Amino acid sequence: MTIGVDLGATQIRAAICQGDRLEHKRQTLLENKDVLEKTLDQISDFLSPLINSNTDGIGIGVPAVVDIPTGTVYNSNNISSWKRVELKRELEMRFGLPVHVNNDANCFAYGAYKYGLEVRCENMVGITLGTGIGIGLVLNGRPYFGSNCGAGELGILRYLDARYEDFSSSGFFVTQHQTTAQAANEAAAGEHGEVTVWREYGHHLGQFVKMVLAAYDPEVIAFGGSISKAFPLFEGDLKSALSDFPFQETVRRLKLVTIDQQDLAILGAAALWDEYERLDRSALDWKRRSEITHP
Repeated sequence: MTIGVDLGATQIRAAICQGDRLEHKRQTLLENKDVLEKTLDQISDFLSPLINSNTDGIGIGVPAVVDIPTGTVYNSNNISSWKRVELKRELEMRFGLPVHVNNDANCFAYGAYKYGLEVRCENMVGITLGTGIGIGLVLNGRPYFGSNCGAGELGILRYLDARYEDFSSSGFFVTQHQTTAQAANEAAAGEHGEVTVWREYGHHLGQFVKMVLAAYDPEVIAFGGSISKAFPLFEGDLKSALSDFPFQETVRRLKLVTIDQQDLAILGAAALWDEYERLDRSALDWKRRSEITHP
């Protein structure tokens, strides 16, 4: 059994994972984010009730760039004390179990690919829409992170007078319209059905999606995160923005879907632990075979 953990900007979620099944799922608010040792203690105390003699390891997704081989987390924008955290080492010392640390968008994407899609595909991009915008990649049927776990982070690139992320996340509603995504959603559901803000948001997100199509040519883009729940309000304008994409056959074949994020991020974290443990075992077996063949 593997423990899957989704560490977000405000909450910790975790469960015992067996394939696509979650057991003993729990969550809590993340406290004392400005004190590193206190956040580590809280994570440890939170996970302890899930761990028993049958636990094989822990997979955890975090809102930051990760050095995957060492499990070191760098400069989490949402956890102020996390400038450089050897999270894999810390948790392995505390629990005596192998730990795999990855970016939370990668965990969502791999969880969606393995357990959330109704159709099978080889190339999928997972996009989380919330406080920020995150991307996880599955290319040729395998998770892809790049050399520094930064593959797909296109939201940091310049767009108009800011960055793509500033027009595709919750920040768009605050900076461009002095409101929130929730308030815009409520306005759309109101008597006058005000959807102007959402139409504008869909247009900007469409510009971002065109860049994703040019870079990765996926069969499926799966949206998660809090903003994705309003997908019907911006879907039309997002698709309209794709009308001038040079490769219209790519657009025609593309499937845009929304998937519940919370459980899939947990499942994805556990699945990535399984993936890396399998690779580590294969590498060890290869080394042993090599030593036997070439003593």
